[in-house]
Amino acid sequence: MSSDTVTDDDAIDFDGVIMLRQLCRLLKTGDDVIRLRVREGTFPVPPLRGVDSRLRWWGPAVKKWLDAQGPTPDAPAKEEP
Repeated sequence: MSSDTVTDDDAIDFDGVIMLRQLCRLLKTGDDVIRLRVREGTFPVPPLRGVDSRLRWWGPAVKKWLDAQGPTPDAPAKEEP
């Protein structure tokens, strides 16, 4: 299995560090799009500085950004009480 393969073990932990492949899966986009936006400075959450060249983000910062975006079209509607 290559290191780019997403498995069920790749559950996203918003309390820790989120790696590029996890963010790609979460946002349903390719890593080339995220890498380009990071390089251009247009990705809304800055990556963490790491000990190597792999891109990673702080989970609470990603969650805060996602929560501020509101529901997505494919998200289940919340029931009114």
